[in-house]
Amino acid sequence: MSEVAAKPAAKPIDNRVAPPSVLRRYGSQMGIIGVGLAMWLAFIIAAPTVFLDVDIYKAFAQTTPLFGVLALALTFVVITGEIDLSFPPSWPSARRSSACSSRPRCRNGWR
Repeated sequence: MSEVAAKPAAKPIDNRVAPPSVLRRYGSQMGIIGVGLAMWLAFIIAAPTVFLDVDIYKAFAQTTPLFGVLALALTFVVITGEIDLSFPPSWPSARRSSACSSRPRCRNGWR
């Protein structure tokens, strides 16, 4: 019986791990973009005269920044705890008092 000499295992040249693939790294973002594009294509197929017209995208681009800025400001206020999420129920009474203070027929009372 001959003894076989065990060769030492070859050490890897560098011990780095391969970087993650693009799909693994940005998979959730790619999925969200894919779903958005699929919905947009579905809307184009359902109503091509509306969604292939430039005017709808102009209107969207003109109105979205206003609501985005307001939402961003309110997000910081809510996160810091300065106001809680129960402020929308107070809007109707504030709107009514504001409207009645500017209208002459409401100045005599709440009609």
